Amino acid sequence: LFRSGNEMDWEKKQGHMSEYFVYGVACSEVEIDCLTGDHKNLRTDIVMDIGCSINPGVDIGQIEGAFMQGLGLFTMEELKFSPSGVLYTRGPGQYKIPSICDVPEQFRVFLLMSSPNPPAIYSSKGIGEPALFLGSSVYFAIKDAVDRKSTR
Repeated sequence: LFRSGNEMDWEKKQGHMSEYFVYGVACSEVEIDCLTGDHKNLRTDIVMDIGCSINPGVDIGQIEGAFMQGLGLFTMEELKFSPSGVLYTRGPGQYKIPSICDVPEQFRVFLLMSSPNPPAIYSSKGIGEPALFLGSSVYFAIKDAVDRKSTR
């Protein structure tokens, strides 16, 4: 959202850089098979600050979808390059993408209430892709589990 006269003044460090900052946090619990290295997503809890939701059902669906996309990005995709630097793995036909079996057994998404965004339409915020980065919580849960097992 751009409003005349309210843009960011970088030299004075004043103004509004963006009216649509979206904040979120995720906590994931995984189970690792020590023989195969396979993992299972047991539980994920997400809390997102998306302003005042216009349609909570749609917003929660967007968050769940973006999270699953991020889970695939951080735990399944393998980027392969040619010797000259051309990316070989350019789409879901060339790498594994998440399936229904990869959805956490317990998957809870909560919208932070009472966080209006007055400059925006109906005090809302954009919610398309921000939750993608929360998929990294599964990667870090796996990393933490492996690190703990290796120190025992």
